[in-house]
Amino acid sequence: MLQPLPPGTDRFAIFGLPRRYEIDLADLEKRFRDLSWEVHPDRHAKGTARERRVALERTTALNDAYRTLKDPLKRAAYLLELHGVKIESESGRDSAMAKLPPEFLEEVMELREGLVEARAEGDDAAVQRLVVTVKERRAHAVQAVEAALRELPEHPDQERIAAAGAALARIRYYDRFDEEVQGRQDA
Repeated sequence: MLQPLPPGTDRFAIFGLPRRYEIDLADLEKRFRDLSWEVHPDRHAKGTARERRVALERTTALNDAYRTLKDPLKRAAYLLELHGVKIESESGRDSAMAKLPPEFLEEVMELREGLVEARAEGDDAAVQRLVVTVKERRAHAVQAVEAALRELPEHPDQERIAAAGAALARIRYYDRFDEEVQGRQDA
């Protein structure tokens, strides 16, 4: 009989994986397929109402966990959340984004102003240079996240966790810049 997940089961535990940034994606895929087959609601369609509900809940949790763990940045943000760091929060005050230095925020403003000016002037080459600049900075931030989280299970120090949170927050700003560029190109 299918049992509900214990309260507080994290997304790594759903797959029987250790809480770490580096995971074997082929292994994750195999575990996902195996567990999907085991908990799929169709397999429990003739069960009791409780069994059907548990199958649906387990399937939903499994799908959410899989979407999180297969994506490196979502996995990083989730891992940091497990260590008490929120990249964004509703109040905004206690998030990694709120703790970014003013110099970085000024840099982002300058990039956005440059984008507005380049668009207003119809300077596609300038827009492309800004896009390349942001992609390079984003790639460096991704490398910083990976470097900070690579040794997290063995060395869970707050400095490493804060560095990863700051890098993920910078990535969010770079992604928003890219969305702004794409949105204006699609308009």
